[in-house]
Amino acid sequence: MAESVARQPREERREGPAEAVRPRVRVFSMEAGSACFQNALERASAENMAIVSNKSMSGILLGQGNIWRAVSHALPGPTSTIVAYVQPGRRLGELIEYTRQDGSRLSVPVPREYQKEKDAALVIELPYRLEKNGSERESLVRAATTDLIRHFPPEDGWHLGDPGHDIPFGDKVEESDPAARQLRRVEMWVGPVGRVLGNSLYDARRDIHTCDLSVLHTNYVAETP
Repeated sequence: MAESVARQPREERREGPAEAVRPRVRVFSMEAGSACFQNALERASAENMAIVSNKSMSGILLGQGNIWRAVSHALPGPTSTIVAYVQPGRRLGELIEYTRQDGSRLSVPVPREYQKEKDAALVIELPYRLEKNGSERESLVRAATTDLIRHFPPEDGWHLGDPGHDIPFGDKVEESDPAARQLRRVEMWVGPVGRVLGNSLYDARRDIHTCDLSVLHTNYVAETP
């Protein structure tokens, strides 16, 4: 199995559902717009909470019990985990930029040690800040720590989630593996990881979306850190 992140997490492989969700979880309803994501981050922080990470969302959606039903009206929607990558086969440069459907632009600086990596994704978790970069609709992600996931899949498919962030990586695996996650990606991306529930015909709780769900981002799930 390919290695996952450059800043190595514990060497472990989940055999079942993700870790149990923390006890205090709530949903914020936000006004739609290009600043919706930043406003949600700020509102959660002001209430001593945090928008859930992708890994925490896996705990909510796949953990024991039916707590996922309490947040079902917030999905499809984003987590606080930001992922950035370029087209398959291209090497990372100094900056990754992406313009979303709503016209806003998000950029992530690439740490020097990760520049020239290929088929890899940057992952940023809270705490980070979104700095205005030239206009009200352009933001730059500033973070103390940026992880690198090598062997990021070039197309949609079932893969194991990396131990640190539950982002799909490495070789394809069978859908029947309970630790498998289905990647739903676009060619290149900078933005939060999105999660969905699916419907009566398809359970999408294991799907990991790195694509633009901005028109749907009005509800956010937060938890006590």
